[in-house]
Amino acid sequence: MADTEDKAVRIELGQLRQEHRDLDAAVEALSVAGNADALQMQRLKKKKLLIK
Repeated sequence: MADTEDKAVRIELGQLRQEHRDLDAAVEALSVAGNADALQMQRLKKKKLLIK
C-alpha cells in the first residue's frame, strides 16, 4: 500500500513540476512578446509561486 501511495505522490509531484515549467515558459513568452498584460503576468507568477 505504501508503494502505491509513493507512486501517486511521485506522479503528482511530476505533474506539478511540469505545470511550473509551463507557467515559467508562459511568463517568459509574454515578457519577450512585449505586449504582456500586467494583470495576466501577475496571475501567472502568483500561480507559479503557489505550485512551488
